[in-house]
Amino acid sequence: MSNFLNNSSTLTLGDGDFTIHFTEPDAAAYFQDDWKTTSDLTLNLGLRWEYFGQAVNLLHDQTVKRESNPSTAFWNTSLPLAQRTFPEVSQNFKNFQPRVGFAYNPKELAPRLVIRGGFAINFDPAFYNIFLNSATAAPVVNLGTITCTAASPCIPANGSTGADIRAKNLPSIPRGVDPNTRNQTLVTTNFHNPYAESYNLGLEWGPNNDVVFAVRYVGNHTVGLFQSLNANPRMLQTAQAYPNVLSPSQFCTDSTKIGFRRTDCTKTRVRLRANTAFSNYNGLELTATTHEYHHLSATFAYTYSRTIDNTSEIFGKFAGGTTIAFAENPFDTNVAERGVSGNSIPHVASASFVYDVPSPKGHGHLMDLLLGGYQLNGIWTFDTGQPVTPFMVDYGQLFGGNGPNAYPGLSNYCDGNFASGFNSSVSTCRPVLSNPKAPMQATGIYLNPASANFNGVNPGYYTLDSFLNAPVPVATTPDAVHWLWNNSDIADLQNNPFAGVGRNTLRANRWNSINASVFKNIKFRERYNMQFQFSAYNALNHKLLGTNDAELDDTQTFWDSRYNYGHDARQVQIGARFTF
Repeated sequence: MSNFLNNSSTLTLGDGDFTIHFTEPDAAAYFQDDWKTTSDLTLNLGLRWEYFGQAVNLLHDQTVKRESNPSTAFWNTSLPLAQRTFPEVSQNFKNFQPRVGFAYNPKELAPRLVIRGGFAINFDPAFYNIFLNSATAAPVVNLGTITCTAASPCIPANGSTGADIRAKNLPSIPRGVDPNTRNQTLVTTNFHNPYAESYNLGLEWGPNNDVVFAVRYVGNHTVGLFQSLNANPRMLQTAQAYPNVLSPSQFCTDSTKIGFRRTDCTKTRVRLRANTAFSNYNGLELTATTHEYHHLSATFAYTYSRTIDNTSEIFGKFAGGTTIAFAENPFDTNVAERGVSGNSIPHVASASFVYDVPSPKGHGHLMDLLLGGYQLNGIWTFDTGQPVTPFMVDYGQLFGGNGPNAYPGLSNYCDGNFASGFNSSVSTCRPVLSNPKAPMQATGIYLNPASANFNGVNPGYYTLDSFLNAPVPVATTPDAVHWLWNNSDIADLQNNPFAGVGRNTLRANRWNSINASVFKNIKFRERYNMQFQFSAYNALNHKLLGTNDAELDDTQTFWDSRYNYGHDARQVQIGARFTF
C-alpha cells in the first residue's frame, strides 16, 4: 500500500462492466405419494422435474450488445463477433428426477423391525463463482496492468477514490486488441446441471419405545460434476519428446501465431469449466439412538465409507481436499486422475448425549434444591483426516522458460505456462514416489548427464534441500528419499512424462474432540428459572491439527507436524442465564 501511495507499484484494472447481476428463471414440478399396498409394506413413488436457467448467458448478452456497436466495442472489430463475445450456453429442459422407495414392517415376525430402501436422482444448480471467474476475464473484460511511477502516477492529484483511479488509468489499457491474446476463463457451450444417483438400503430395530438401532448401506454416483480444464495446453515439446503419449500433429507449429506450441493457434491460455467429473460413494452407517431412556437422550453414529472421483472441486486449495484442481496430463483428465476423493474420510464417528441427573427427594427443601436440577451434555466428534496431494512450485517452463530459475534441473514436461497463469505458479506435475519406506520429509532430485555441470553439479541424485539452498549439493540415493522432484530428468529415466504420484496419496491429521458441559437449573416458582453453566470445549485438550505443509520444495517444513499450528487449547466458559 505504501508503494502504491508513493506511485512505485503496479495497478491491474479491468475495462468493462464491474457490476454483474446474475439472475436466472427456475421452475419445478413435483409429484410424489405413498401407497400402503399391504399392512406391512408401503411404497413411495414420485417424479420431479426442474429447470435451471443459464445465468452465465448474461455474459453472452452483455458482450454481444457491446461488441455489436462500434462505438462501445473495445476488441478488434475486424475479428468475427464470435471471437469477441462470450459463447452462449444452451438451455437444458431434461432434468427429470424419479424417486422410488419402500418401507417394510414384518409385523408378525418382528413388529419393531423396519426395512427401508430407495433410489432417487437429484440435479444440482450451478454455483455463480464459476461465472464470476468468467466475468473477470477476456472476452468479458479487458484486463491490463499499469506501472505506476512518479513521472506517470496512478493516483490522480484531485482524488483517490476507486472511480477517480479508474477514470485516470483506463485510457492506459489499449482497446482494439485481439481478446484471444489474453487469459480466458470459459464454460462449455453444453454446460449443464450435474446430478446424483442416490440409493440406500437399511433396517431399523427398537427393543423398546426409547431405544432404536439402525444399520444402512448408502451410496451415490454423481454424473457431470464441474471440472477445471487446461483447454489449450502449451506442450508441443512434450509431444515431440514423447510422441507415443501425445501426438505432435495436434499442436500449432506456426511460430507467428499466438497459439504457437498449443493445440489452438488462435488462442493463448484458456481455462475451461466443463461437466467432465464424476464420483462414486459407498458407505456403511451404524446408529444408536435413545430418547429419555433412564433420563438419557443420546445418539451414536459411525460411518465407514470411501469415495472415488477424478476431481473434488474446481478450485485448488493447496491443502486437504482438492490440493490441485488441474490434471497432471491435460489430455487425460479422467482415468489418470481417478483416485481417492478429497472428501473421502473412511472413518467418521460422533456421539452426543443429554443426561438429566435424577433429582433427590426427601432431604429437605434446601438440600433438594442444591442436589437437584443438574444436566450433563457432551458432543464427541472423530474422523481420520482429509486426503491431500503433495505438490511442487513450477520454477520455469520446459524448453525456453524465462528467469533465473528456468534451468534444466527444475523443468518438467507439464504445462508451466498454464500454471503461471491459473495455478499460482504451482506445477500440475506431482512429486515422484521413490521409496515409500523412507522418512516422509526425505526428498531428492535426479540430474541426468544432459543437466550435469549446471553450476558445477554432476549427474546423480541429490537431496532437494541442498540442491535448492546449499552452495554444494549433497549426494544421496533413491532408497534414502521418499520423494523425488518431478523434473524432465527423472521422467526420462522412467520413460514417462507424467511420472508423478496419483491424487490424494497422503492423509491429513485426524480430528478427535469432545465438548462437554454441566448445567444447574434452579426454579423459582413456576415461571422463573436460573441456569448456571460450565462448558469445556476440546475438553481433553487434544492438539487438533489441520493439513501439514504439502509443498515439496518447502524442504524445512514439508509434512512436518512441528510446523502445523492447529487448534489445541481447551476453552472453558462459565455463565448464567435467567429465564422467565
